Amino acid sequence: MAIRKIDWNLISEDMSTTGAKKKFEKKVDENLYKFKLKNGESTVLIRFLPQAIDDIDLPYAELKRHDVTINGKYSGEKCPQSNGGRSVPCPYCEYGTKNFYGGEKELGKKFFAQSNWYVNILVVNDLNTPENNGKIFVLKIGKTIFNKIKAKQNPSEEDKAMGIKGVNVFDYVDGINFKLKIVGKMIPDKANPGQNVEVPNYDNSSFADAPSPISLGGKALTEDEINEKIETKLIPLKPYLVDGVKDYDKLVASLERLVGSVSSGSKASSSSSDALVDSKYDNSNGVFPLPSDDASDDDFLKKLRGDA
Repeated sequence: MAIRKIDWNLISEDMSTTGAKKKFEKKVDENLYKFKLKNGESTVLIRFLPQAIDDIDLPYAELKRHDVTINGKYSGEKCPQSNGGRSVPCPYCEYGTKNFYGGEKELGKKFFAQSNWYVNILVVNDLNTPENNGKIFVLKIGKTIFNKIKAKQNPSEEDKAMGIKGVNVFDYVDGINFKLKIVGKMIPDKANPGQNVEVPNYDNSSFADAPSPISLGGKALTEDEINEKIETKLIPLKPYLVDGVKDYDKLVASLERLVGSVSSGSKASSSSSDALVDSKYDNSNGVFPLPSDDASDDDFLKKLRGDA
């Protein structure tokens, strides 16, 4: 029997890289829509789409994140309540709630989660990047656009009294196009105190005047074209909620790197004396609303009383 030969080149190649510091490569999500600014602006006509079959229940995925900077230290974590609701314990939420209702309102607010939403879109006409036309992407939106969707989907009582009817913006036939107007805006960078970062501003975005069937190139898509070009290419949104979410104990460790010791055990195994928050502050069962950054103390009190 022939003596087995050892692949010298393979071993040499491996040994030459063993112990070497690997080059960091930032993971790029090719599904996310990326706008291109020209002269500081971008205008894109899009259509909001429904969720993929067998994905989440709604056409949009709400991702809650904790982005906190304390004494020059930054932490960014996905909130586990994004996928499971307020029944899922989160040490960041608990710590923020304890401080807010314990008299340290400004400190508490820093730890509350902020929401972004992920939704499938069809690019109808991208003026700056026409090669995107006809393609499906996931668009990450904040409160500005989400509130515009809410207002179009569910008009206020005043609007209803004026004869304004709601529009199912995600519908293929009865939906409505949306003009995405993007302007670059500089804001303080939470991850790097003292520095600014450019972010998109969507204040001037708006819906079209009237609902219309989904179309491309000015031509309404047929049922077969919708199934072929849209339905089969919708991008699952659930991964944006569940990927990278840490368990309770790991989130506690992350929190403690910012503020020091906060708990001596996991949520599941801790005694009542070990819990991060007293029962009167614990929001794990959703008894009272968590405050948001842009609400006043009076707004919070109204919600607590049930007046809002």
